[in-house]
Amino acid sequence: WLKKYHNADGSMVLLQETHSSPEIENIWKQEYGNNIIFSHDSSNSGGTAILMPNIDINIVNTESLDNGRCICIEIEVGENEENLFVMNVYAPTRDHVQDQIQLAQNLSNITSRYTHCTLILGGDLNLCMDPAMDTYGECDKYTEYRTALKGLCDPVNLIDSWRLLNPDVRRDTGRHCNPLRQSRLDYLLTSVHLLYL
Repeated sequence: WLKKYHNADGSMVLLQETHSSPEIENIWKQEYGNNIIFSHDSSNSGGTAILMPNIDINIVNTESLDNGRCICIEIEVGENEENLFVMNVYAPTRDHVQDQIQLAQNLSNITSRYTHCTLILGGDLNLCMDPAMDTYGECDKYTEYRTALKGLCDPVNLIDSWRLLNPDVRRDTGRHCNPLRQSRLDYLLTSVHLLYL
């Protein structure tokens, strides 16, 4: 499905919770028909991957966090243009708050080294950035992690581009039953200037 609908049109795909391992890398690349950049989790429970588009792209640098929580790539966009730095994140769940906070701090350390780039951070943050708009049926009280994420975004001008373009729309990406709880946990945070290109 990804090959049919995304690889052919030059889209970059960010996958989280891939449950991937080094042994399957070549199989996935053959099936997709193009390059895939992986960060594996040793427990076969997490993992992230960036499926590269079927266009000519120069990857300048890659970085990953050890437990498959994040894979990052710096891409050379074109001559005399600002490079693109893409971060694909799979954050720990809310019962691991200290791990969430540590992830936000690690991401902040990474982004501080790439201020020369246009930034895109996508993935499952396992948190609602705006509980009033992005939750239903649950009390979201994880303010320390949210504060850490906002502290990551503000210095490098990352914005929740979907929310900015859809200020009054409610969409949920996570749902639990009995009792019903819904949340928007998946995000695409971008450098603010991308909205004005």
